[in-house]
Amino acid sequence: MNTFVVSTDSKGEIEYKNNNKILYCSIIIPILILSITTCLNIRAKDTVLGDYLKIIDIIQEDIPVHQTTISKNFSVVKTSKETIHNDYVVLSTYKNNKSDDDKEIAVKIAQKEIEQLEK
Repeated sequence: MNTFVVSTDSKGEIEYKNNNKILYCSIIIPILILSITTCLNIRAKDTVLGDYLKIIDIIQEDIPVHQTTISKNFSVVKTSKETIHNDYVVLSTYKNNKSDDDKEIAVKIAQKEIEQLEK
């Protein structure tokens, strides 16, 4: 198609605004989120959570497992004479190979966990 413009009338100027706020937010928000998560991760390593993360790292380095989870919980047993409060840690792992000896791996995992919790 060939188009030729013979005459045009200008009705005013076209105004273009460059919205820098969107550009700045698209840069600052990801940096802010990354900074916050990094700070929280560093703080978590100095808490009980950090101790559990160390246990998970040690278990996964030394024992053939590909996933480990830890949770701390408590139970309360109330009898007619007393109330017993028990704290306990639950550790779950998933093995890499089905052929490995379950009992041997479970003993190794328990030993690693107890060693770390006693430190």
